[in-house]
Amino acid sequence: FPYYALTNDGTLENRGNFVNNRSRLNRLYGIIAREKVLAYYKVDFRPRVRDRDLKFMARMIEASKSEITDNLSEARFIVAIYPDQKTNPFTGSKLIPYLEESFIEYLDYTDLFIDKPDYWIKHDGHPNAKAHEELGTRLVQDLALSSPTD
Repeated sequence: FPYYALTNDGTLENRGNFVNNRSRLNRLYGIIAREKVLAYYKVDFRPRVRDRDLKFMARMIEASKSEITDNLSEARFIVAIYPDQKTNPFTGSKLIPYLEESFIEYLDYTDLFIDKPDYWIKHDGHPNAKAHEELGTRLVQDLALSSPTD
């Protein structure tokens, strides 16, 4: 995994990869991922998303936009914000003010299936095929794309 960080002046810096440059943290993640005791007791590490994390995400998105639009002059760069789940403390909607500040166009799907528990894999927290199908349909509509059957 690539490893990026923000410098003190807000510049995005490539620091190589996560395995080599965050080796202790990478090993800890590996141990946690293999440890069946955590899953057995349903221990879940909820992400803490702070203001600096949101700024970092927005800066990464900004850099991606620059890279794409610099190389593809006709490209339209749009961020799709994935639907939220009520039990997740990090909601994509928290990123929206940072995208707006950077003049990045986005599609807000945070509420698309907020009240649809059958769109989530039970005891897992990830969206299922039904959720992906609905989101895909909405993306096609919102981006005015032709459907695959046309």
